[in-house]
Parts: sequence; structure tokens; C-alpha cells
Amino acid sequence: STKDSGTYGIAYRPTGKYVVVSNYYAGKVASLEIGSGKLTLLGQVSTGANPQGVAFSPNGKFVAVVNYDAGTVSMLGMSSAGKLTKKGSVSLPAGETAAFNPAGTLLAVCDQAGNVTTFSVSATGALTKVGAVSTGEGISTDLAFSPDGAYLAALDGDSGGTDPQATISVFSVGSNGTLTLVGTPTSTGPSYNGSSGSRPAGVAFSPSGELLAVSDAANNDVLM
Repeated sequence: STKDSGTYGIAYRPTGKYVVVSNYYAGKVASLEIGSGKLTLLGQVSTGANPQGVAFSPNGKFVAVVNYDAGTVSMLGMSSAGKLTKKGSVSLPAGETAAFNPAGTLLAVCDQAGNVTTFSVSATGALTKVGAVSTGEGISTDLAFSPDGAYLAALDGDSGGTDPQATISVFSVGSNGTLTLVGTPTSTGPSYNGSSGSRPAGVAFSPSGELLAVSDAANNDVLM
């Protein structure tokens, strides 16, 4: 148990036997050790009001936390023993989800205004804003970088209901972290199955980067 209410986001450390969990109502992030078929709470760190998405850097040294009501993105460090420490934070209103690029040098965060903001990540975990782009429709709900880091996919739609205009946008990622829309956003709404709309919830690239999967909570579908 994390000892607090509102367990929300969760992420597994790529390089070790630890997970982190955001506690939405407590405003904290907990670290837990995995061992012998059980989880052991190692500690918690306060990050701000209503933390939602959490993401580990590829090297496992940093954890990005999106604090929805605080309007911030916190960066935490994790020791080799799984202890969390505060590294700093940057402003970002109504953020939802975060994702690191495969190199760990760029962090992308989506928000409820339908924007995707990118931050460069220094060797010490400091975040510097690169820029922001609009996905064009509604609320941005999830993000995924392609395995080579050249592209970023962003879901866009009403996270609380069925949206006939829900889309998925793909951006190319520049060398400095800027995003450029590739083509036009692709509908995940009525055009693909005749339904009244969709509620895209999650997105993931295949290991080769050639396929993109999208889960649709409204129609119980997976789109490829």
C-alpha cells in the first residue's frame, strides 16, 4: 500500500526493481520496491496538488510528475536504493501525461487545452521549455515516442466521454526538440467504425516503430 488515497499514475524503473505511484488526493509520489512477490513502501515525496502522470527517464535516474491542479511538472531523482528526492519543477497548467524520448534528453507533456509541450532534460535533470504545439482538438490524453525518437504520437479527445472529433496526431521531432505536425490528424471517431465517436485512452508504438496502437474506451476497440 502507498498509505494514501487516489492512486493514479504508475511507472516501472527501467534499470531496477522499483515502481513509482502518484497519489492524486495526497499530492505525493511513492516509491516501492519489488521483491519476493510483494511491494515494500520505501518513502513518499510531496510534488504538488493532484499529481497524475508519472514517467521514468530511460536511465532510471529521474521521474517526471505531472501535477494537474498545481499546474506544474516536477522532476524527481531516484537513488540506486530507490529513494526519491526533489530536483525542481516548471510551470505547466492542467497537465495530463508525460513521456521521455528514448535518449532521455527530451520530455513531452500533454494538457487539457490540447497542447503538447516539450522540455529539454539536462544531465542533472533540469527542465528547460523548448516549445508547445496544439493537437487541434479537445483534450490531449496520452503520448508516445517512436522507438527511434524521431516521432511523437499524441491522442486528442474528450477524456470523460465519447468524442466524434477525437483524433491522433503525429509530430516529427527536431534535433532541438521542436515538434512539427506530420500530415493531418487522423480521426479515431465515427469515420473508422460508424460509431457516434470514440474515447482514445492510450497509445503505443510497436518495437519497429512501423505500427501504432490506440485503445478506444468508448467502443472497446484497439485501433492499428
